Amino acid sequence: MVEFGLHSTQGGTGFSELSKVKCRTAAMERLNDLIDTKYYTGLLDEDEIVRMKDGLEITFFKDELIERLQRYAQYRADKLAQQNNPEDLSQFSVEELEEEIQLCKEDIKAYQHEVKLRNSSKTAKGA
Repeated sequence: MVEFGLHSTQGGTGFSELSKVKCRTAAMERLNDLIDTKYYTGLLDEDEIVRMKDGLEITFFKDELIERLQRYAQYRADKLAQQNNPEDLSQFSVEELEEEIQLCKEDIKAYQHEVKLRNSSKTAKGA
């Protein structure tokens, strides 16, 4: 006997001030969207994801769970294969590609700065 259940993100804000409640709620909604995109897409159909976000708990039993997990494994394998095959860039303009490259460069600089700060913090603690 196997039962497998899924539900949306659960939790509280821990705040009583309306502005903080709104901010925390927005963050939890973003987290929920990320979880849905990363883990539930391919396992659930779009209607099930929407219903789950609306508060529905979804339960599968053994036979349906086996079928869905097999389908999900194929979905993940297809996504991985797609990632390993470079996208056809001819569909983008030079300007779009240059903008994307610039955004990547900015991300790299931010990451390098973060690593530098972490390393200097570690050095300061060790001194």
